[in-house]
Amino acid sequence: MPSPYRASPAKRHRWSSLHAEIDLRVVAATNKNLREAVKEGAFRQDLYFRLNVIQIVLPPMRERPEDILPLARFFIEHYNRKFRRGIEGVSPAAGQLLLSH
Repeated sequence: MPSPYRASPAKRHRWSSLHAEIDLRVVAATNKNLREAVKEGAFRQDLYFRLNVIQIVLPPMRERPEDILPLARFFIEHYNRKFRRGIEGVSPAAGQLLLSH
């Protein structure tokens, strides 16, 4: 049986005997140009405008190699704390491999 909870409290269905208001937020990511997909008819326009409230453009890592080693260090420190490990960092050879990937 489908869930009786609805994102829009105004919509009710015959089979729904329960009613609950919810505050729903969606974070969506894609590597496709959705504006072009809407123009081509490959993506629903109404859904595009509902999702496209705040657009954050994040360039791929290949376009910002200066961020690779700081991010690697950040995640090593983060997971060292989380899993109580003692990894000391990225060796120069490993750093070169990350940058050349």
